[in-house]
Amino acid sequence: MRHWTFWEWLAYAGIFVAALIVTADTGFRLAPDVSVHLPAFFHSAWWGFAPVLLIVASTVILLLREFVFAPRTREFALTHVQAPTLPATPKTRVQESTASAPERLFVGEDITPKYLVSSFEEHTDIQAKQLAKPFIGKWMRRSGRLTEVRVSRPEIGALVTLQNDDDKDPICFMQFDSPWLDRLSILRRGDRLTVIGQITTVESFGVTLDPCELVETL
Repeated sequence: MRHWTFWEWLAYAGIFVAALIVTADTGFRLAPDVSVHLPAFFHSAWWGFAPVLLIVASTVILLLREFVFAPRTREFALTHVQAPTLPATPKTRVQESTASAPERLFVGEDITPKYLVSSFEEHTDIQAKQLAKPFIGKWMRRSGRLTEVRVSRPEIGALVTLQNDDDKDPICFMQFDSPWLDRLSILRRGDRLTVIGQITTVESFGVTLDPCELVETL
């Protein structure tokens, strides 16, 4: 009703008046003492056919508004309604994410886990970790023979350790995300691997790289 125009209200008024006439006519028939005092119009044929004429006229108005005049209104509405904005497809989001990904900075070949851990030999734990801060977040390349692939929970990936060429080197813990599990599961102990990973922690007992990627297997 909030969007009705003059014609809808006119049709509604016609139906309403027709209902009143039918109700009044029924009342007059049941109270003949009252009807004798009414004007002659209420006893004419027009009074009897008035409800039918009003309902027909109201129906014609509603039909014309629905099928004749409505298309212009609908066309106007369609041309003024803004099309909804579709969400970006996953492919677009991946491209934007890749474009904005930070550049990987690799440490030099002489920056090894042994070099990073050596600070703990002459400094306290808090001092050594302060010295290692410039390397946190950088990437490192490591090669060696596979010693272990440990999976505690598949959803968090696998922890890999390599045997370095120098047995005295500290342990380098390499954390791989879950998408790498299928490839890691077919490797055998002793396979030679080349891995790149991001330095996340440096402790007195070793270095953690997380996340890691498998670059080469021999």
